[in-house]
Amino acid sequence: MTARPLHVLVAEVAARQPGAPAVSDGRQALTYGQLDVRAEGLAKAISAAGISRGAVVGVLLHRGVDHIAAMLAVTKAGGCYLPLHPGLPRERVRALAADSGCECVVGVRDPGVGTAFVPIDRVGPADEVLPVVDAAENAYVIYTSGSTGRPKGVVVPHASVVALVADPGLYPLGPGDRAAQVVTASFDAAVLEIWCALLGGAALVVFDDDVRSSPDRLLAAFAAERITASMLPTPLFNELAARPVPPGLRLRRIAFGGDAASPRAVAAAFESGLADVVVNVYGPTECTVVTTYLAMERMPSAVTLGSPRDGCVVRVLDRHGEVVPIGVRGEIHVSGTSLAAGYLGQPGLTADRFVPDPAGPAGSRAYRTGDIAWWRPDGTLEFAGRTDDQVKINGHRVELEEVRAAVERHPDVEQAEVVVQRDGETRRLIAHVVTRTAVEESDLREFVAAVLPHYLTPSGFVRLGRMPVNANGKVDRRALPHWRPATTGSAGDADPATARLAAIWSEVLGLPRVGALDNFFALGGDSMMAMAVARRAADAGLRIDAGQVLKSRTLADLAAGVRDAVREELVPEEQGEAPLIPVQQWALERGLEFVAHELFIATEPLDLVLLEKALAAVVERHQALRVRFTHGRDGWRQVPGPPAGGIVLGPRPRAFDVEHGPLWRLEVSPDRRRVLYESIHLVTDAVSLAVFMGDLEEAYRAVQRGGTPRFAPAPSSLAWARALSGLARSGVLRAQLPWWTDVLASATTTLPRDFDVEPSGEPEGWSPREISLGDLTPALVQPVLLGALAVAFREWSGESRTLIDLQHHGRVARPDLPSSLDGIGWYVILAPVVVHGCDLTELADPGRAARLVDEVSLHLASRPDEGLGYGVLRYLDPDPAVREALSRDAGIRLNYRGKRSALSREGLFRTAPYEADVQDELLRSHDLKIVAELGDSTLAIGVSYSRSQYRDTSVEVLTKAFEEAFAVLAHAATLASAQERGTR
Repeated sequence: MTARPLHVLVAEVAARQPGAPAVSDGRQALTYGQLDVRAEGLAKAISAAGISRGAVVGVLLHRGVDHIAAMLAVTKAGGCYLPLHPGLPRERVRALAADSGCECVVGVRDPGVGTAFVPIDRVGPADEVLPVVDAAENAYVIYTSGSTGRPKGVVVPHASVVALVADPGLYPLGPGDRAAQVVTASFDAAVLEIWCALLGGAALVVFDDDVRSSPDRLLAAFAAERITASMLPTPLFNELAARPVPPGLRLRRIAFGGDAASPRAVAAAFESGLADVVVNVYGPTECTVVTTYLAMERMPSAVTLGSPRDGCVVRVLDRHGEVVPIGVRGEIHVSGTSLAAGYLGQPGLTADRFVPDPAGPAGSRAYRTGDIAWWRPDGTLEFAGRTDDQVKINGHRVELEEVRAAVERHPDVEQAEVVVQRDGETRRLIAHVVTRTAVEESDLREFVAAVLPHYLTPSGFVRLGRMPVNANGKVDRRALPHWRPATTGSAGDADPATARLAAIWSEVLGLPRVGALDNFFALGGDSMMAMAVARRAADAGLRIDAGQVLKSRTLADLAAGVRDAVREELVPEEQGEAPLIPVQQWALERGLEFVAHELFIATEPLDLVLLEKALAAVVERHQALRVRFTHGRDGWRQVPGPPAGGIVLGPRPRAFDVEHGPLWRLEVSPDRRRVLYESIHLVTDAVSLAVFMGDLEEAYRAVQRGGTPRFAPAPSSLAWARALSGLARSGVLRAQLPWWTDVLASATTTLPRDFDVEPSGEPEGWSPREISLGDLTPALVQPVLLGALAVAFREWSGESRTLIDLQHHGRVARPDLPSSLDGIGWYVILAPVVVHGCDLTELADPGRAARLVDEVSLHLASRPDEGLGYGVLRYLDPDPAVREALSRDAGIRLNYRGKRSALSREGLFRTAPYEADVQDELLRSHDLKIVAELGDSTLAIGVSYSRSQYRDTSVEVLTKAFEEAFAVLAHAATLASAQERGTR
């Protein structure tokens, strides 16, 4: 990768793949083309604010799409971006702005630090000329803890970041990847996360602090977002490695760094199948994030610092500057193209740490890291300590002198000394102070927390009459007393939730007991301990996350929050009516009544009395089974009420009725061995069938044993509907509107017909096919299927772009939506995709065929929230103009059901033997309805159509072209996948 400025390289990616997903955060999503345009407009606004060439520009934003666009804009404007977290104390923001000479701040609101301010949504004058930036100019400045008591601003040029990204074995990302962005932007690991993704053309998915605070929630979010790569702080990696991996999640690569590696955590990551490759990275901020790394495809004999990356020359020297032999300890010195420019505004410190490279050409430099290590015979480095007082706390670099200086700024503190206290595996910062008055420990903590970030704030304070000194008159750190938190007593006689939490706090904090009024921070807690509390609480059946632990002032406050959460779960959400889910509105507006059904064989004759009791428990658990639909002045609504179905014996009763019921039924055969579950789709989807029968079996067995079925509270589809309505009212999804209008505008929605009439009541035609998959993997079936349809429709209609309404299971995970994974309801998403076809003759080139599949895969991956926002905007947005902008329907609907066996059951109720039959409901929602289902070695696909519009022979031409295109694309995709695996 040639050393060019970062924004130039991103612009080149945008030119190659403008429609590919670039960045998303759960609220916004931008393609590379949109990101480049947005950053360009903001860059002109920054430039118009009058910043000088190379000026420092603060980016005061939470992590997300806005933050990424702002960093890119600063580099386009010729500036050097300074990440500033909105959660930093105001005094810290002022101090960093002053120290850096910051000329401008980009953010949501002006922080009042005496600089120019540019709002994040501002677009500069079109005629504003942006400077031409050289790769040798500075890209960013990140502050680290300072040994002089003053934080150090490390300035890094564009070329050093490009050299970091260029190493092919470190964190290689490409257009098919979806990379997580988890790390705080002021932590230099974010540089690796962000720029490896953007310069490689991958999709960057930003996860907020609430998701990050819970390892289980983060893993679930990784699975929901189909993440393939992640870089994590070591403590967070250790937490994730200890948790079960959600079904379907396997990262291609996971990297971690910032603290000593845990061989146990690495082994756990391999045992759980978390990732194909696990990478331990080491490197100071001054060497652009990573100096050495160890990439592991299996558990090695030792988890070392690894070997130098491209652009780094690493030497281990003794105190005389001589290279030490293998196995001998020395200080790590780093030279090469990876070095930072130095410390901002501190030339003396820069000269002290960035020294002339004795082994390099004239004028070259080497950085003295202060880290002690030794070379192993296998060519990797083994860490052995520090030459100074710098320490690592939860992955953050901490200079004790900076913390001491901040404590001594308190007006009542005469003298302070800060040490690291070790209690087992836990390390805490402890401040020993000599004070003028009897100042409270809480006052000292609040004072320091107002000027330092949380990781630099001491966990405990010890007041002394005077500091112990040694014979030389210096503070004798070994004589400083051990800090012990003062607790308020025992919580053992409290309610069960408080008692369980007290036991968890005691275990995590390493204390014999804690009291209900104890403060987590006052007892020495920190953010990583909060995550450990949340994990142990989940194991004990308590629903809390690390954010709640950090926000609650006392144990009693936290316990009260847990009790409130339990009450909220056990009490039904709201008993009143609810709006419709978008797909429900789509169906009812068109008078469509889709029916879901599944036949099950019982392994023993069923007792109808027991079955009735079991069914009653399932109906009580799932609100969707107790709902009806009403139509009034404001349209359709869903209203909870008594059960909307039940057990049926003998002849089938009256038809389903959305307003009066029934909406579902359980038909039992005379021999009590066959059970047919049927339901109108408004309250059930394919996943719901599996949930229903699983719950029914669990309840039946409980009743059979003489017990009472006991279920955990289930997700409510009515709560989901209310949450979607709230999203629509909030307007947060309107950022997705340009994406969806672009999709609708890029292809025609009108299909050619043999007879240009509206469909009649005549029975629909049906054209089925069963196609061999060959060696095609299940993950590639959908993009190959869509690509083949695009080619077939190109042959059939002459249109190069085809618009298809794609059906999706719809159970999308977002932090602002309730869970839906174990609920019953119709959660389906129906949203358009546009696929670009080519002539069948072009597919003779395997490269062209593989590119077509890649293009479809990228388009699918780029859809914001997998299409959720489309339905919310089209049917629920309060602005009629927004709804009107998305009111066009595609002429084709595709329901790709995936592999049916994934929802098949074994147990009391076994899924009946089944032959592939994908004939869909014969309902006139679209001109052409296509249904596909994956078998063990074949794909069953069928097209339904109205014979009043199409001749059978015309549709036969379409399906034959599809079959031919599918075979070619499947072969090309299989070859490309095999080649990719062979090069990893």
